[in-house]
Amino acid sequence: MGFSLTDGPLGTHSMRKFGSSHCRKNGCSKDEKDYRGRWKKARTSDVYDDIELPYPDAKVCDKLCIGGPCKYVIRENCGLSEDFILQYVTPNIKKRFPREVALILGYALMWVIFSPNGKDVVPESIYDRVTMAFASVRRGDENLNPIRKIPLVVTGNDGQVYIVNLLNGLSQMKGLGIMIGNQFHLQFWLHIHVHFTLYGKSIKLD
Repeated sequence: MGFSLTDGPLGTHSMRKFGSSHCRKNGCSKDEKDYRGRWKKARTSDVYDDIELPYPDAKVCDKLCIGGPCKYVIRENCGLSEDFILQYVTPNIKKRFPREVALILGYALMWVIFSPNGKDVVPESIYDRVTMAFASVRRGDENLNPIRKIPLVVTGNDGQVYIVNLLNGLSQMKGLGIMIGNQFHLQFWLHIHVHFTLYGKSIKLD
């Protein structure tokens, strides 16, 4: 069953098509895309290849994160806890999925709720339930989002994955005397820094 949109019909294969096309447009090879999609091809060697290769998998995940990969963590001393997330933010998810899944999704939803346009994008019943409950336990600056959104850089090779905290990476790069003009520059230098570190070398600046 599809939905009529200005750009054409939306069907059940649209999500696969978007994900596949988006990855290819952002530098992923067909093999990397197929590893992530768990799609086997007809080549003889594919019978013996493991379709779960850590870095190609993570690289494609990176490209599928619109705006870049990130993680969400509870801001210190704000009154928020894991138990609060499970009880008020994702109580129904917790009933069907493991605690870790409910927490990961709960952190992201909590961040959206307390973002500037949270009231416009979160269902009213969920928004009201969470904001009213949190008002009774909140501590610290009320203008700060109780969840911190931390950008990440994904790098590595076929056998290993390295996920670097972009904020920590910025401090490291400044410590090395590298001038960072924008996030693209930071990601570029972090990729180099991680690879050099893996091989026991240090970055030398001219």
